[in-house]
Amino acid sequence: MRKGAVPLSAENEVGLVGELTVLEKMLDIGMAPETAIKAWSGPLDGLRDFELGFGAIEVKTTVASAGLVAKIGSLEQLDDTNCKPIFLGAVKYALTESGQTLPEKLSAIRAQLESDPITLSEFEDRVLAAGYMPAHAPQYHRRFSLRDIAILEIGENFPRLMHGNVTPGVISARYEINLEPLLSQDIGLTTALKKLEMI
Repeated sequence: MRKGAVPLSAENEVGLVGELTVLEKMLDIGMAPETAIKAWSGPLDGLRDFELGFGAIEVKTTVASAGLVAKIGSLEQLDDTNCKPIFLGAVKYALTESGQTLPEKLSAIRAQLESDPITLSEFEDRVLAAGYMPAHAPQYHRRFSLRDIAILEIGENFPRLMHGNVTPGVISARYEINLEPLLSQDIGLTTALKKLEMI
């Protein structure tokens, strides 16, 4: 079934909110809007959510009250052999009555882009590609309050599977990482974007 034919699943809604949160933070930090939107490759079936220069940021989001487990979709996703540096954005949300719905978050970003119609159009294209249809807006009633966001740099000691460290013969894998013990290694989005030479 094509994206957008039905509302996003609860899991995909959370994932989109997380990606939009990182995008919003990029704009707040001062990254050029057209650069930030072009970098948002997740909705276009990119290997990672944001492809920035020679590197990338992959975003993982949870609404769980405790813990943060990241689902990694392939051996390539956190492999920095040909894409470096790679950062993992760990986003934690709570569901509260005072939070922001997905449609409200989209409206807030649109307001930041309204002075640049071309960039706004590219943003809308990506939102549709992510599976969000305006007609379904009333069905997205959950309200998200940001609890925490951490940006982790993928390095030699980061727990991950990739082609270079699995037994020969293993050609694909999906796995999960417990990010909770790693959150203290947060370097912040500003530092990550500087390392990616985006600001």
